[in-house]
Amino acid sequence: MFVVAALCVGCTMGSDDAPNREDVSSEREPVQFYAVVERDASRTHIDAEKLTYWNEDDRITIFVGETYRREFAFDGFTGDPEGGFDQVSVDKPFYSSYDLDANYAIYPHDAKNKLTNYNRQDPSQGGCFEATFPSTQAYTPGSFAPGAFPMVAVTEDVDDGRLLFRNVGGCVCVSLYGTEQVVKSVTIRGNSGEPLAGRAKIEHKYGGVPTTTMQSQLSTSVSMTSSEGVTLGGSAAEATQFWLAIPPTTFESGFTIEISGYYGGTFTKSTTKRQVVGRNTFLMMPAFKVDIATSETGMGVDGWGDGGGLEGDAE
Repeated sequence: MFVVAALCVGCTMGSDDAPNREDVSSEREPVQFYAVVERDASRTHIDAEKLTYWNEDDRITIFVGETYRREFAFDGFTGDPEGGFDQVSVDKPFYSSYDLDANYAIYPHDAKNKLTNYNRQDPSQGGCFEATFPSTQAYTPGSFAPGAFPMVAVTEDVDDGRLLFRNVGGCVCVSLYGTEQVVKSVTIRGNSGEPLAGRAKIEHKYGGVPTTTMQSQLSTSVSMTSSEGVTLGGSAAEATQFWLAIPPTTFESGFTIEISGYYGGTFTKSTTKRQVVGRNTFLMMPAFKVDIATSETGMGVDGWGDGGGLEGDAE
């Protein structure tokens, strides 16, 4: 069970950091932001006990009561449970800026992040995020890749600086072991072709939980890759974990995992039963042995019938 964390991240925008008048739609009083994480398994670094910390130079986007993107950078070190964010830039607007009824934030920062109005006729009704779930994610020991697991936050109003970040997607954790096995990539595909990456619309209002709809540039697979190769543990007790971050997804006919060897060859394993990865859930698959050299294939056996255990909050 994941423990709710109350990690406060100070983020101050002083008057010297405020953008020029020509870069914003209106003058605003500086707001001091505090980022509070919904649950401890929701950032870019997870230790053996699933405690979560910030990474050095983490970036977030804050829309300070309007639709201009403002980039903020974490000023602490990897492993810090809390720290400050400094404003580093104001991106050019993607269309004429609109004043909104609150402050909106999304992790990670991306120049393609957008905030659009629910109602162009009445912008005060709130905004809707547009962001990308990546189809390729860098191998990160014991965690999902930095930037692969989006979170969003909305304040009560424009004067409120408390950003309660909520997780948008979920993860499938694949545990592999095998003697002298070196892996280049681990790929997940839904057996019914479910979209697992691409542009998404994320709706989130203050006091609620985010909902995600996949929109465009869709991919039906997600891969965690390593340019140097990952040497697997030699036993189930020493299995190497690969955390694949995906949007909330129901795999109606199960999914298939394909492992590509660093020196060539592949190994696949499947489950054909319905699997659900909800928002803020972590599907932990039972560890299985890999033997890429013999091109051996395992299909839906030993512990994969029920998809393993679920952890997290499925709201």
